[in-house]
Amino acid sequence: MNTELTKVFTRDEVTKALQQLHPTKAPGPDANTILKIPLSYNLPKDSLIWIGNKKDTFTVKSAYHIASSMVDSVEDGEFSYGNERTSLWKRIWHQKIPPKLKIFAWRTCVNGLPTMFNLNHRGIQCSSFCPLCDKTIETTAHAFFHCDHAKLTWAHWHNCPIDLSHCTRKLVDFALAIAKKDSSFALELFFAVAWSIWWNRNQALYDDSGAPPSQIWDMANRILGEYKEACSFSNLAQVLPSTKWCAPPTSFFKINVDGAASDDGRPSSIGVIIQANQGDSIAASSRILSSPFSAEITEALALQEGVLLASEMGLSKAIFESDALSIIQAINEGNHLKQNGNRVAHDLAKEARRSGVSQVWKGVFPSVVENLICNDRGL
Repeated sequence: MNTELTKVFTRDEVTKALQQLHPTKAPGPDANTILKIPLSYNLPKDSLIWIGNKKDTFTVKSAYHIASSMVDSVEDGEFSYGNERTSLWKRIWHQKIPPKLKIFAWRTCVNGLPTMFNLNHRGIQCSSFCPLCDKTIETTAHAFFHCDHAKLTWAHWHNCPIDLSHCTRKLVDFALAIAKKDSSFALELFFAVAWSIWWNRNQALYDDSGAPPSQIWDMANRILGEYKEACSFSNLAQVLPSTKWCAPPTSFFKINVDGAASDDGRPSSIGVIIQANQGDSIAASSRILSSPFSAEITEALALQEGVLLASEMGLSKAIFESDALSIIQAINEGNHLKQNGNRVAHDLAKEARRSGVSQVWKGVFPSVVENLICNDRGL
């Protein structure tokens, strides 16, 4: 490196250099401004400062926001357009859909999917025509809206809030239109269906195993339903009880029961979990009742459900536990414990009331129920 470019200059040297620019004239206003800059005598080292955030340190996130604002302003000179896009990005990342669908939604809106047209545009030698219909060039708009298979899939959405038949609009325009309707579920369903259409396209292209439009529509709805159900169950599993599960004596089974009554007119629900001395789970029940009952009757029906389930499993030695003191005193048998010690049965009852579905498991349990059991034991 040239040492003349990096050495420290004194004030006299700077003044002399400015005067040499115009030897016959006094330093102009710019030179005087430069000379007024105070010089540090501590001679600190120069450092690079990033002005993209308050920490003065470069991050990819801050650079992305700057680049996005520049792209929005170039694509459309109006501020409202960029503001709409920013609002859509926030809606996408806050949707209650699987993370892979969020990433897919963002990639689709910025035309980042490897359609045949995009691949050719990037220099990859391949056919530009749609792998499903083979009628025209596969652009993003064609893959999701113009292809016959895609049209038949969207036709199952009878209450779609917008008209998807406009052939000149981009996918991001449809997403913005749905977002303006302020319908969170509609936007989630829109991207779930789009993801399913793209998944089917890849199956047909690479595995030669595409599915009919009706199955694609059902798959999109199933993806949303299963994800929301898993999220609701995982929220229950995140609550750690303050009382751990205690194993019953040898050769005995512990049966925890609980009921959930409400004052809003909805049917009551009950939960039961049966576990062996070694900690193995034998059976569980999450059941919705036929009518709304009082708290005491609901707890009694939960105990009855535990007795019936134990009878079905052929269990003769059992210890019942409930957080309803009046029920335990009435039968003069069983253990009373606080609700935290009866967490699994309690959460099973709540889940039945939330979903409105009755379920019984024997021997094999879904992962969400197993998580509730592990948390109850402090594992």
